[in-house]
Amino acid sequence: MTKISGRVAILRDGIEIGSLNCIDTSVKYNSKAKVKRACQIKCKSKENMKSYYQKEYDFLFPSEDAFPGESMFLVGNEYVKKKYVFDKMKDRLKVYLNKDGTEYSLGVFMIISAPKSDNGKLEEYSFECYDETMKLEQNQIDERLFFANGTSQLSAINKILVDLGFMLIISDDSSALLQNDREWEVGTNVLDIVNELLKEINFCDFHINSEGYVKLIKKRQKDNADFVYKKGKFSIIVPETTEKIDVYKIPNVFVGTISNPDTPNMYFKIVNDRLDSPVSTINRGFPIRKTYKLDNIASQDELEEFIKNEFNNSLQQTESITFSTEQEAMHEFESVVQVETNNIKGLYVEIDWSINLGVNGDMKHTAERKVFI
Repeated sequence: MTKISGRVAILRDGIEIGSLNCIDTSVKYNSKAKVKRACQIKCKSKENMKSYYQKEYDFLFPSEDAFPGESMFLVGNEYVKKKYVFDKMKDRLKVYLNKDGTEYSLGVFMIISAPKSDNGKLEEYSFECYDETMKLEQNQIDERLFFANGTSQLSAINKILVDLGFMLIISDDSSALLQNDREWEVGTNVLDIVNELLKEINFCDFHINSEGYVKLIKKRQKDNADFVYKKGKFSIIVPETTEKIDVYKIPNVFVGTISNPDTPNMYFKIVNDRLDSPVSTINRGFPIRKTYKLDNIASQDELEEFIKNEFNNSLQQTESITFSTEQEAMHEFESVVQVETNNIKGLYVEIDWSINLGVNGDMKHTAERKVFI
């Protein structure tokens, strides 16, 4: 039988300085939310931090101090003791899932609120936590933000992130340049600005992985499963399926235009005239047009890719399933899961999951797939 437990470490400047004495911990991830990773923690208010003295050793000293001219380093034997006090404003919490003695990270979180309750017998904190996307979501620009025509869109995004203290960034490449001067007014939400710039170069929404790294990645189709769930394996419980679609409103003509004084006009159109599509102009008998006026797409190629994505999305309906498993880690942004039960079989994109780290806890999943129409 798998042995499962949880732990909440306290990080200061990325270094673990202690851990919380937790009563209950749960983690939730939603790929469609603006701030995707959240955590709820209950812990005792007295002695809520398992404080310890940290050993610091193996200090490195330049060997020139002892032997001038040498380029090697010597290892010192200093031993230092430091006692830390938990700072709920500045410190970060890293939640771990322990399975059979191996720890896996479920996310790095900042505390957003910490109400304290007292029932006469027990004092406890209820921490509401989110990943550091909140540094963008809770921020508005306090002066004009301007990027000139020709600026790399990826460098513009990185400048915004670095200015807010994000240093751990994993990014795909992009050569897209701004096609005109861009400016945002005082009071504009910073996360909205970043996601706007990412969308224009066909990148996924801003998100942070379980180790606290920012991920800036291109939208791509995944054909292989990250996780496999079969009947009788991983304790799948009560799978349910639902379908969500309104075929009567789906467009069958998609038009994209770009018009601004600094660049040539650009235009691209796709018509759904497929015989095998019930919503096509042929089978419907008339067009339903959707027009996109895009001032800031970087190039004709980017415009065509954007319209093709919108067209391809229109040919698919969404089928969603919910199911439960034992707790496990390493589920990230839009992980692909393969599900096989009596009435469900196929690849799905996981859009939502939650884990309770209690002894009798489980992991709940919501996943979607596109079905062509």
